[in-house]
Amino acid sequence: MCAIEINHEPLMSKLTSLKLGGRAIAELVLTDENDVFLLPDLVKKFGVEVKAIGRGTNILCRDSKQLLPFVLLRSNFNTVPFILKNNESEQGDNIAFVKVSASCKLPVLLSFFARNNLSGLEGLAGVPGNVGGAVAMNAGSYGDEIAKCLHSVMIFSFERGLEVLEKADFECSYRSFKIKQNINKQFFMILNAVFKMNISDKNSITAKMQECLLKKHQTQPVKANSAGCLFKNPVLNSAGKLLDEAGFRGKELGGMAFSELHANFLINKGEGTSEQAFELIGLAKDEIKKRYNIELETEVKIFP
Repeated sequence: MCAIEINHEPLMSKLTSLKLGGRAIAELVLTDENDVFLLPDLVKKFGVEVKAIGRGTNILCRDSKQLLPFVLLRSNFNTVPFILKNNESEQGDNIAFVKVSASCKLPVLLSFFARNNLSGLEGLAGVPGNVGGAVAMNAGSYGDEIAKCLHSVMIFSFERGLEVLEKADFECSYRSFKIKQNINKQFFMILNAVFKMNISDKNSITAKMQECLLKKHQTQPVKANSAGCLFKNPVLNSAGKLLDEAGFRGKELGGMAFSELHANFLINKGEGTSEQAFELIGLAKDEIKKRYNIELETEVKIFP
């Protein structure tokens, strides 16, 4: 019997933090790691593209009256992080290895680090989403990024099945996680990850996390409907600074707007549409290209 939950025609505006998007064909929710072995035959029946979604905190999805031509894939199991025992990894006196499922919320993982005196990713405090999504985009904030502490990753792909990737098997760069042997950029899903953390002082870890959280609340629209930073930072530059200088801070179109707090955050004020969002994005990209001869690249994932 299939343990995978199948939700037909899910509304993307209900599944994404930007609150935009029409209906996908289906959402497949894995409730156990072994469910991945049921995926190939099940996905083949739908005959459309598969997209991993996580918590939908970095997705801009198009509105549509027609069903959007993809199936969503999400895991929902084993969300509690745990420290590997000495016989499971090469732990040292000042190092600990933490294993966590992709469906664990990133803030939950960071709280676990703080409670257990584990340092290395304090700068990510306040970043939303799941661990899987954070790994897949090499999430980063205030000088820290996932790659800094990522030790290994378990993935599933239709071509190779279950696979554990060590450091030598993947490469991370700015907002990017790539499998070295995945030449054709085939679909894969992150199931869990192991982080190599430094054992440090709990008070200093907590203090840095609180400092980063406070800074986020002061400079970013953390309570608004957004998908985080809209554009990647160009080399040796800041997308937010460029957009600010070009007059996009607070610029509105219908129900969509660039945030008054941070120009690189696109927010849905309540009645926004994807058409308005894409028009604003186009205006911003054109103006930055015209002013600075810089091509802005979106950091949010565009569906479909």
